[in-house]
Amino acid sequence: MNGTIFRERETAMVVDLSVWDHSHVTSSPFRGTIRATVGAIILVAMFLHGVGEAQAQTEMNCNNTPTAGERIICDKDAASTEDIDLNLKNLDITTSGNNMPAIHAEHDGQGDIDINFGVLIEDGDFSESSITTSAEGSHGINALHRGTGDIEISTLLGSITTSGTNSYGIFASQEENDNRGDGDISISSSSDILVQGPDGAGISAKIDSGITGDIEIRHYLGSIETTRIGVPGIVAYQKHVGDIYIDLYGRASIITRGNNTAYGIRAELHGISDETITNTINVRNAAITTHGFPTHAVYGLHRGKGDLNINLDDATITTESTTLHPSFNDTFSIAALATHTGTGDINID
Repeated sequence: MNGTIFRERETAMVVDLSVWDHSHVTSSPFRGTIRATVGAIILVAMFLHGVGEAQAQTEMNCNNTPTAGERIICDKDAASTEDIDLNLKNLDITTSGNNMPAIHAEHDGQGDIDINFGVLIEDGDFSESSITTSAEGSHGINALHRGTGDIEISTLLGSITTSGTNSYGIFASQEENDNRGDGDISISSSSDILVQGPDGAGISAKIDSGITGDIEIRHYLGSIETTRIGVPGIVAYQKHVGDIYIDLYGRASIITRGNNTAYGIRAELHGISDETITNTINVRNAAITTHGFPTHAVYGLHRGKGDLNINLDDATITTESTTLHPSFNDTFSIAALATHTGTGDINID
């Protein structure tokens, strides 16, 4: 077998597959199999990194047709059984204060959160929407659920730009609460997203402990770019039971420019139970470029029962670390990193 093998601590193995196309890597303490058929550098390791979380304000007001530049704010209290349904087009929203997301939806009762942000086509005219926030804790789109119900966010074209600390492009969270039930998160986006501040992400979805729900994130056509340390392009974090499915496709791109876990895509399943759950990351006809150290293009973690799948199909992956790893004479940013500490298979294609 041709290739170069390094060991990072006692529990990690790096396999350089750039010189051979088909390999089987079977050194792992978890119960399952590892299969890798990608001609790229792949790391299978047993370690864990955390994910940043966001805080947001709450106010009481819903408005589907705001005046020019006005923020969208819609909250429902614990007694509510109504859905939050925002259908927003042809908007240009700019905020400059702390904890002022451009679009904010929060539900403490029973009902779904649905946010559609997109284009207006009228009399042959095509008008895209834009969001710009510049202060701390001011996400482009912010959806929080503390009751029972799903979160669904859809953005069509347009742009989202944030530059403050802890300011995400799109942030969705099913949050732990005494009286809450289950709920999924679904995000579909084709917008251009630029995150210029620290402690954020382009798109983030999080489900807290004790909440059963799936996370699905699809990004197509548009670009996601982050510029600071530790800021990933897409991140999904499920602490309980539920699948993760991430799909980057249709000429979409992710560029991260910071060091220290500014991954292109990061998906973590932390639920440990007898229920089978799956973590799947697809990059199809799309591109991921990372510039920092160590900033892997794709990172998947599974701590429960079920498979971890990373599929790179017609994907352009570029890792351009600007800092050398202290133990090696080469960079330590790689195409795909897969970690499994439970029961199941790792499949990288």
